[in-house]
Amino acid sequence: MRHAGVQVCWHRFGEPFAPEQVAASDIVIVQRDFPRDLNGYARLMQAADLYRKPIVLEIDDLLWELPSNHPDQLTHAYTDALWPMLLAAMQADAITVVSPSLAKYLQGIHSQVEVLPNYFDDGLWHFRPPRSRDDAAVRIGYMGGGSHIPDVQAIVPALTEVLRRYPRTQLIFWGLPPPAGLEGHPQVVWHPLDTQHYPQFAAYFLQQEFDIFIAPLQDNLFNACKSAVKFFECSAVGAAGVCSDVAPYRQVITHGETGFLAKDTETWIECLGKLIEQPALRLAMAASAQDAIRQHWLLSAHAHQWVERYQQVVASYQPRERAASLTLAAKVQEQQGQRLHQLEAAWQARLADSERHGAALQAKLDEIERSRAWRWVQRFWRWRARLKPKL
Repeated sequence: MRHAGVQVCWHRFGEPFAPEQVAASDIVIVQRDFPRDLNGYARLMQAADLYRKPIVLEIDDLLWELPSNHPDQLTHAYTDALWPMLLAAMQADAITVVSPSLAKYLQGIHSQVEVLPNYFDDGLWHFRPPRSRDDAAVRIGYMGGGSHIPDVQAIVPALTEVLRRYPRTQLIFWGLPPPAGLEGHPQVVWHPLDTQHYPQFAAYFLQQEFDIFIAPLQDNLFNACKSAVKFFECSAVGAAGVCSDVAPYRQVITHGETGFLAKDTETWIECLGKLIEQPALRLAMAASAQDAIRQHWLLSAHAHQWVERYQQVVASYQPRERAASLTLAAKVQEQQGQRLHQLEAAWQARLADSERHGAALQAKLDEIERSRAWRWVQRFWRWRARLKPKL
């Protein structure tokens, strides 16, 4: 929106809601899991209906299809948001997504789904020219958050073998700690990231030094709906990349020219080995990646797509009543939440009773084992064992 010159009135999750913000706007954009607060979202929809403003849901992850081993699935981070997001998707006037795969999934829910891809934000990032360093060590970098643990864990065998073959190579993690198998490895370094402020992160990351970057993604439906933003960010630093051979990276990388696409352990080892052994290839590939991003993926050159799409939504808007059903849904969710809390309290009470019962049984067992009768029983069985004939 900044690149497109659009004025935005921000309303963040949990903040007091002012209907006047909707009245003063042309369109309402709802992002990601904001609808998980169904009561707050219903008030927003009520204001949109009252002032006849269209609603667009913007989402960049297929949160309805989190893999079973994904950290957010294991912690149930989005469980209470899935149903509200589905309601928002069905009742929005349009949906915008970051990838064709995500658009295809949501087209079964809504007829107006538009792909507005993630681009390279050249208002925050700039390109550092690829360069050779004087020392002989080659640095491989990975940048990502904790949600990517399964993705990185999948290529640990390849990374372990690469470090074994090239003892002067260093593997650097930013954000995600080194996964099991690489913890404590003498060639592995970890730099935690403690900022959630994207401009601050961009400024920090552009100062880092590495020659090769890796961007692993497991081949599943959830990852197929992601974007190649990590390729853009790491290429800006002037490094050459090896990325998983999955849909988001196939759409932006020309294999062997702007990066390598790896699909299994052997190809990960082969591609990383080529870049480690051939400094000229690293420099040429990094330069080609930056050229491709300049030509096709600058946000400043494509920000008009958002304005044009939003103008289409405004022009085709048909007023309709949506808030009432959301209010009812919020009441149902509240009742379900109360029931879940009751069930959880009952389960916790039963667990506490079981623990008390177990403690009482353990105390009784300890008392028996300390008794004289128990010692006589043990002596009897030892005596009986000695009398038992040997076969």
